[in-house]
This record gives sequence, C-alpha cells and structure tokens, in this order.
Amino acid sequence: MVSDETKRPDEAAMRRILDRYSDSPEGIILRLAWLEGLSRKELNELTWDQVDFETQNLLLQDRTIPLEPSVAECLQKRYEQYSTIFSPPLTALSSA
Repeated sequence: MVSDETKRPDEAAMRRILDRYSDSPEGIILRLAWLEGLSRKELNELTWDQVDFETQNLLLQDRTIPLEPSVAECLQKRYEQYSTIFSPPLTALSSA
C-alpha cells in the first residue's frame, strides 16, 4: 500500500516546475491542482466565469476557493492574453 507521503510531490521540485512553466497551460493546471487542490473533474469543468478576478476567488459549484496570489496572477495574464486557459484565440492562430 502506498502512503500519503509517497503520493505527495516534493515541494522543491514542484516549485521548480511551476517557476519553469509559470504561464503555460500546463503550469496553470499544476498550480490549480497542487496549490489550490482542484480535482481532475474540477479542472476539466473550470470556466472563466468561475474565476472572480476582483475578489481573487474560484467560484465552484460546491465551494469558493481563495486563489493564492501567484495563481491569480497567472490566470489574469492568461485571461488578458487569450481569454482561454488552454489555447490562443483563432485570430492569433490564423495570423501566425
């Protein structure tokens, strides 16, 4: 049987990964999962209307999660740049 300690990522290693991929979609997903505790289901169903930039909270169906400042900053940058978590808008793709 695997202990909870075995399942937990090394904090220093996670910080290095988050620093290296801070603004990428993968980095944002890791931040939301590791720092905010979102489940895979919650990550898959997350939409921009659930992100309250003014109060820096995630408004999920069953709970409100205060965002760590680094997570809020990453989400804000991504939103301002693309208005999507995963990919740039089609206009950006078509002009490339």
